[in-house]
Amino acid sequence: MISCNNSGEKAAEAPTENKDTIAQAAAVPKPPAAVPFQKEVSYGQIKFAVSSAGTETNNQFTLTPSGLKNSNDAMTESIQGKVKDVLVDDIDGDNSPEVCVVVQSGPDDNGKVYVYSANNGKSLSMVNLKALPNEEKINQGYKGHDEFAFVEGSFIRRFPLYEGDTKTAKMRQLQFKLKPGEAMKQLVLDKTVEF
Repeated sequence: MISCNNSGEKAAEAPTENKDTIAQAAAVPKPPAAVPFQKEVSYGQIKFAVSSAGTETNNQFTLTPSGLKNSNDAMTESIQGKVKDVLVDDIDGDNSPEVCVVVQSGPDDNGKVYVYSANNGKSLSMVNLKALPNEEKINQGYKGHDEFAFVEGSFIRRFPLYEGDTKTAKMRQLQFKLKPGEAMKQLVLDKTVEF
């Protein structure tokens, strides 16, 4: 009888342990679900489709052009963060578009861009974002939340300015021009303004 009582007590304890284990497992936060990204933009007869799985780690995007005369091969880039937008325009006035894939990462939505140029409407190649002169001074007060745009023949990056951890009412805007380079086109800083 004693062994039966012990077995009964053990049997009664087991479900309690299982409930505790289940409760502990439920308390562990699950990583955010992947949110796939898909967008197509066009400029005249040339189109660009961008897709990404939207995973937290080991993410990438694929850019697939169509309508180019020589090559419409897809380009895939590994990224840190998630694709937020795709922009298209002809910013150097050569009647062939540039396309920009905007990626943001971290709690402050730090921005990074991947810019490509359709070379005379024939094929796609990456554009080099030239290193910023006085980068430390330009980024003073920066805490992410970048915005990007193609505006009137320029590539624009703007972000709010912070004093310590406090967001001010000011924005800093960097304006880039697309210039020819030795191996590839370059986005070169043209001017910086605050407003």
